[in-house]
Amino acid sequence: MPHAAISARLDEENVTWEFHTGMVYEDYMLEGTTFSGRVHTGINNVEYTIFFDGIEFTETETEFIFHKATIRFGYYDYEFD
Repeated sequence: MPHAAISARLDEENVTWEFHTGMVYEDYMLEGTTFSGRVHTGINNVEYTIFFDGIEFTETETEFIFHKATIRFGYYDYEFD
């Protein structure tokens, strides 16, 4: 199944958080090629899940090149482990 490691940086005023442990996977249950994924992280001692949806990419003969994504934040939910 096609997948990729993702990293992200969240900038808010004078504070930056970086995430390097996420994975996105090809949504093989949907028609066509789409990707989504999530990252579990903590910000200011609160645990969150960051969902990466609507990932825009270009497919070449040998790779997928990701351009941008829509992200959603939610409080950490063990259902998504």
